[in-house]
Amino acid sequence: MARRKTAYDLPPGPVKLSSETRFRALVWWQAGYGYQPLNCPVCKKRLSPQEKPLSLECRTPWCTYSTEEIPWGVFVAWQESRRSEGETMPVTIYHNPRCSKSRETLRLLRDRNIEPQVIDYLREPPDEEQLKALLKQLGLEPQKIIRFKELRAKELVLSPEDDRSEEEWIRLLVENPRLLERPIVVANKKAALGRPPETVLEIL
Repeated sequence: MARRKTAYDLPPGPVKLSSETRFRALVWWQAGYGYQPLNCPVCKKRLSPQEKPLSLECRTPWCTYSTEEIPWGVFVAWQESRRSEGETMPVTIYHNPRCSKSRETLRLLRDRNIEPQVIDYLREPPDEEQLKALLKQLGLEPQKIIRFKELRAKELVLSPEDDRSEEEWIRLLVENPRLLERPIVVANKKAALGRPPETVLEIL
């Protein structure tokens, strides 16, 4: 009987995360909850997480291997443990099914066994208050989530350098939801643009 695939069988590349998220995952792994030991690709000795710098570091005296990226398996295992303990919150994606990046991001979430609330923002556009909340969660200015290359933006002769207030930019997005950059994923009181799709992993 074939072995059932697990999250550890997913693409094995390292994951780039913020220092805080990376350290939380590494501390969790060091406490003994990871799926398996991790070995140095140079000398094959076991790797140890280090607080300064926040990285995985080889302790063999002659080996200098270290990385500020964490192995895929550690990250996925940590995420699964958080979900099983109820630490994570529901996930929402502002989605455009005609956008390849939006479809890739939705697929990425589902590949992680996350079934998000899918909001087709062209059919259910966010209002001013929702957009303000999204911008706060993203930590971005309105201009950063506007698609200036869209035909509608050209028709309105919009430019990122336009002298407009935040309220005016938000009103433009409310009146023209097609200008909204996509996808936007919301989870754990934070939000992230799925460009590239892997960016959303950090807030899960």
